[in-house]
Amino acid sequence: EMRFFYPAPPPGTVTASKDVTYGAAGTVLQMDVYRPASQSAALPAIIFFNAATGAQRGNPFYRSWGEIAASKGLVTIVPDLRRDSLARDFESLLAHIGARASNYGIDQNAIAVYAGSGNVFSAFPVIQNPARTEIKAAVMYYGTANVSQFRTDLPVLIVRAGLDRPELN
Repeated sequence: EMRFFYPAPPPGTVTASKDVTYGAAGTVLQMDVYRPASQSAALPAIIFFNAATGAQRGNPFYRSWGEIAASKGLVTIVPDLRRDSLARDFESLLAHIGARASNYGIDQNAIAVYAGSGNVFSAFPVIQNPARTEIKAAVMYYGTANVSQFRTDLPVLIVRAGLDRPELN
């Protein structure tokens, strides 16, 4: 079982809405939404872009990401994203969040995306799409992708593993 080594937030400091339904055109997907328990104002949000669904989304590793980020003042979204339709699922998620940002307490002018490892390959081209202006920042953690165009308005932190394979770096 994967273990998370960062300390868990104190009990009662984070609320979680599990298995919230989203999707388009008859596709039912779910997400978990984590928030600081004591905040009622609209907050910045981070979406964890991972090829994961159902039980994977709820595993201790992904759950810890959501809880820890929420304990730091962010609305955290851990969505179902199916490996065979990552970009399409992500676009459905963005449409859902855009229409319901106030329901989740999200500041629509402060939405970031995180992707790591193999998920960068799918996430980076999607967030660099000039039509994806709802995304305001991104973190790409040691991965590679084919990107044909870059958004000059998008702050991006790209982390690479210095001792990784040269072609990856």
